[in-house]
Amino acid sequence: MRVTLLAFVIACGPSAEPPRCAGRIQPGELVISEVLANPTGPDAGKEWFEIYNTADHPLDLAGVSIIHARPDGSSQSAHHVTSLAIAAGQYATLGNVDPTMLPPYVDYGYGMDLGELFDTGGGRLELACGDEVIDAAGYDDVEEGHSRELGTGNVDAASNDDPASWCRCDAQSFDAIDFGTPTQPNDCTPLGPGECDAVGAARAIRKPSAGELAISEIMPNPKIEPVAEWFEIANIGAEPFDLNELALDRAGDSRAPELIESAACKSLAPGAFALFARSADPAANAMLPAVDATFGFALVNSNGDVRVLDGTTVLSAVTWTSSSDGVSMQLVPTPCPAVTPYGDGTNKGTPKAANACM
Repeated sequence: MRVTLLAFVIACGPSAEPPRCAGRIQPGELVISEVLANPTGPDAGKEWFEIYNTADHPLDLAGVSIIHARPDGSSQSAHHVTSLAIAAGQYATLGNVDPTMLPPYVDYGYGMDLGELFDTGGGRLELACGDEVIDAAGYDDVEEGHSRELGTGNVDAASNDDPASWCRCDAQSFDAIDFGTPTQPNDCTPLGPGECDAVGAARAIRKPSAGELAISEIMPNPKIEPVAEWFEIANIGAEPFDLNELALDRAGDSRAPELIESAACKSLAPGAFALFARSADPAANAMLPAVDATFGFALVNSNGDVRVLDGTTVLSAVTWTSSSDGVSMQLVPTPCPAVTPYGDGTNKGTPKAANACM
């Protein structure tokens, strides 16, 4: 009994060894510079992120904590680096692979300790020594097969805090199917104000003109509320336009309009439809087709409204006094209740397709 108590005191007392990186790596000396969160196909063993040594001397990362979470800090997981060194001015890539089976472009494997990087909703990566954060960076606008990287000349701790400093890698394929620059200098150029990325080339966002956009279908009263609520717009003009920087809103609530933010150009061709929903998860939204943007306000069942804005200009707006349970309201070309089941069959509507009613 006395031996057991002594062992407990030794293991848990104040003499425990501090993190090995404490005092050896200063904040800003390591910079998170690139993230591939959604490789083509299954993500297991193919996700990675890259870090850069901004110091004028080598850095030993033994003992550094890697923390992965949602932007709000939820769904947190962590890994402690066992052995990794980076020379001054060099990059290193860390991946969700077995440390004994590293592909050529990965320098360190953390296995599945961080869980999966998030394909939707964004995430946050943090490097720390004990309680001291060395660097942190968020990632979002994830597109399959393309990394998000700090633009050329912006590889520093201040820049990676600014979403405008990040851009999509399109120029280099490192494994024949995915685009990124692991362990190499980044090669994309961040977008300027009012621009979007049209597959590797920046161009001006094309805003819809009055009369080119119409709210064409609304589901305010799905069988499962509110997660399966949605509405649809149609391009009823003769030219394509972008969804980028349009805003989704209700006039009947106090929430600010919700901006559609995407680095990639989200173009809508003439005659095509775009779908906005409370959830992008098919398992939660009654198996909707691919969602183009999500919104947080409620599509109330009675005396409701929804609108699409360009700045303060209302491009399309719809109001309703009542709605039917599990049946969408189809508006273009003729107002009528939907009759066609979609997704998991629990609701009726034609999300992201031409309206059909009798």
